[in-house]
Amino acid sequence: MFKSFIRLSLVAFAIPLLSFGDVEWLYNGSNLITEQNVESGSRGWILKVSANGAGFLQCTGIQQSGTNVAGSVTSRRFLDMDAPIKNAAGAEFKINKLAKSLFYKNTAIDTVRLPSSITVLSYNLFREAPNLKQVYMDSRKIKSFDYYPFYNCNALTNISTLVFDEVTLIRDSAFDSCDNLVADIVINNDKVTFGTSICSGTKIKSFTINGDYKGNIPRSMFYGCKALTYVQFSTSEVSRVTSIGECAFYNCSALATVKPFVFDRLTSIGKSAFDSCKNLKGDFVNTYKGNVSIGASTFYLSKVSSVRFDGNITSIGASFLREAKSVTNLYFASTSSTMDVGESFIYGCSGLKTLHMPSHPKSFGKLSFGTLNNRQM
Repeated sequence: MFKSFIRLSLVAFAIPLLSFGDVEWLYNGSNLITEQNVESGSRGWILKVSANGAGFLQCTGIQQSGTNVAGSVTSRRFLDMDAPIKNAAGAEFKINKLAKSLFYKNTAIDTVRLPSSITVLSYNLFREAPNLKQVYMDSRKIKSFDYYPFYNCNALTNISTLVFDEVTLIRDSAFDSCDNLVADIVINNDKVTFGTSICSGTKIKSFTINGDYKGNIPRSMFYGCKALTYVQFSTSEVSRVTSIGECAFYNCSALATVKPFVFDRLTSIGKSAFDSCKNLKGDFVNTYKGNVSIGASTFYLSKVSSVRFDGNITSIGASFLREAKSVTNLYFASTSSTMDVGESFIYGCSGLKTLHMPSHPKSFGKLSFGTLNNRQM
């Protein structure tokens, strides 16, 4: 079995993290990459790989000093998966695929540099790796996220960059429950599909799509992202978003701006979409002319200044604008005379001056107009 040498000691912790020391992997042609440490007291890694095409390998597993790292390994350290790989003849190889659950519940890793040639973040890749703090990757080349690649990585505080140029798919819970992850996400591609809860519960500060996104905002996408201040789904003046799922921005207490806040294709808003967004400001406008359904607690406790719907409202849930004390104008171009309006519809909107509803709904819930001082019909 061929072996190569890795020269990495505690000194590596004092140098910039993009430099992982003098590392070289040697592929022995028997589905193993082996390495050995020169420095005493540090532990080595073994990568299990399989051929994946001309010059490419798939990483199917990892071991540390012969011990399965899914077990209780106490030594935590870097793993550089982008280091040069050569065989005995000097031919170079690249890892371009990572097996599912490769680092799932891994207790040994705290910092990883992913291969620069990968384009897919695989299912459960780092899920519930309790000591993972930093991940370095070439995000501009990433094309898709499978389910749960970073789910519940509570120690994760930094990913080298989160600018995506080619991503077209981000499945459910990509960064969900990474409670300490601080980052700005920029997507330079509007042809992308999102799953649910992709970064709920994180400390993501901003989320920007540069383009003209025409999809939906899935349920709980930013649920509880209390550090999130800015969201942009389009660089145009009008958003092409088709629906906003329930709890999409629920309890994003720092969120001040959703850009653009004018929609022309929005057919539905799920319950609690902007509930408890206590700093959300602006004039919400939906110019879509068709039928629109509105869930409960849409703008509960927000600071929106006005709300306008140009389409036909088929339903309005309870507490739609409850305690939104900054709203001054509420306009519905068309409302159904057969619909029911939920209770506490505009309860506590003490700053409301104008309410326009051309058709009287079938019924209003209790306390629909409670504590209004300046309402005009």
